[in-house]
Amino acid sequence: MKKTENQLNAAAEHHSNTDCVEKEPFWCEKNQEYLAESIAELEKGKGVEHDLIDD
Repeated sequence: MKKTENQLNAAAEHHSNTDCVEKEPFWCEKNQEYLAESIAELEKGKGVEHDLIDD
């Protein structure tokens, strides 16, 4: 499912309390900004396809 920037922002606001951010770094403001920028680049066709990285 493709999420729009608005959906990501709404989800981030929902999870924006300090306790949640400490437990789940995904929702921190810096990461959400990075994700929004990445999504914008992908939507402009600037993404690079690559294989999944296995650890």
